[in-house]
Amino acid sequence: MNNNKASIIEAAILLSQMQTVEIEKIGATTGVKLILDAARSNKHFQVFRGCNGAASAIAEVECRTARADAGSKGTLIYLALNESQAPTGAEVVARLGKPKSIQVPLQKAGTSGSAIYLYAIPDGELRFALKAGSPEVVLSIAIDTTSWAPGVRIRNRLAKWGKADLTPFTA
Repeated sequence: MNNNKASIIEAAILLSQMQTVEIEKIGATTGVKLILDAARSNKHFQVFRGCNGAASAIAEVECRTARADAGSKGTLIYLALNESQAPTGAEVVARLGKPKSIQVPLQKAGTSGSAIYLYAIPDGELRFALKAGSPEVVLSIAIDTTSWAPGVRIRNRLAKWGKADLTPFTA
């Protein structure tokens, strides 16, 4: 994976379009080798994790995927980014358009704020967590297709918000 800001956004788009979870493909897309983390896995999910060095744009990747025999469904892919190489909120908006929702968590007095840009994707959500400041830097990306009632909540959101432009970028 290239270590430029646009390639991070493109990697998130590619991961959000995966029809089936392929750990090797996640690793190839992010440049992070994932291994099974038995200590974090449980009867519902298998957890795969991997880390990169400080020179890489993506610092850590975690993939939680539902076990075939579990009552839950879906996958959560989490990308932790190195702040110095991360894209800004403006770069995310330039590529994907205006977020369908911006969530601002409650904060304690004296702490800096943050925001989560949420984009609806088929069967899930693509979320960019931003650190407040100038410019707002993306700290992490989550691709979430873990729904207890598959598609119901997401279909309602898609009908209300429309879809993000996830077509492949060509320079």
